[in-house]
Amino acid sequence: MIFSLLLLFAQSGLELPPLGYFPARDGRLYPLYGMRGNLVIGTPLEEGVTAAIRMDRTMVTKTAAGIVVGDRVLDREWLRESRVLLMGEEGERAGWIAAADALVQWSSRQVRVAMRAPSGWELVEFDGSTLSELRREPVHGDVVAVDSTGRTWTATGTKVGCGDRAWEMDSLVESLFALREGWVLIRVSGRLFAAQCHAPDLTMVPEPEP
Repeated sequence: MIFSLLLLFAQSGLELPPLGYFPARDGRLYPLYGMRGNLVIGTPLEEGVTAAIRMDRTMVTKTAAGIVVGDRVLDREWLRESRVLLMGEEGERAGWIAAADALVQWSSRQVRVAMRAPSGWELVEFDGSTLSELRREPVHGDVVAVDSTGRTWTATGTKVGCGDRAWEMDSLVESLFALREGWVLIRVSGRLFAAQCHAPDLTMVPEPEP
C-alpha cells in the first residue's frame, strides 16, 4: 500500500518532497522518493540538468550554462567564489562550493564536503554562514562522500563504511551519492542501492536502463 502511494505521488508530480536528485545510468537526473524498503524514482528533470536541490518550493539547478535559482540565472563570473544561494524557512541553506564545483545543502553551522585532491580525497569544512574554508584533512578511500548529517562514507574495493557500520558489496563500488535524511546511494556494477548508516539493510533503487 505504501509503495503504491509513493509511486502514485512520484508519477503524478504532486507536492511530495523528494529525498534528493541523483544521476541515473541513462544520463538524466531523477528525484527519489520514499523510505527504507520503499524507494521509487519520479519523472526526470529536463535534459542537461546535472545537479539539483529543492528547498521549500524553490528549485536550484546546475547545467552546463550555469546555476539557476528559481527563475534567476546566475552569472558565471559571480560563481567563481563560493556563494550562499538560498535560505529556507527552517534555517536550511543551499549554496555553491566553487572549489568542489558542487551544489550543497545544509542546516548546521559548518558544511563538510568531500573533494578530490592531487594526493587523494580530502574532507573540507566551510563556515555555514560565509562558506569561507575552515579546515581540511585527508581521508582514505577509492570513493568518499559526506551525507546530510555530516557523516563520512568511504568505499575501497567492494567495502563500504560509514564509521558505525560497514557493508561488503558483491562487486566494486563505482560511486557514492549523498541525498537527504542521511541517505547515500551506492552504485555497483549496473545496480544501485540506498543505505542509511543507522540501519543495516540495503534497499535496491530501480532506475531506467541507459
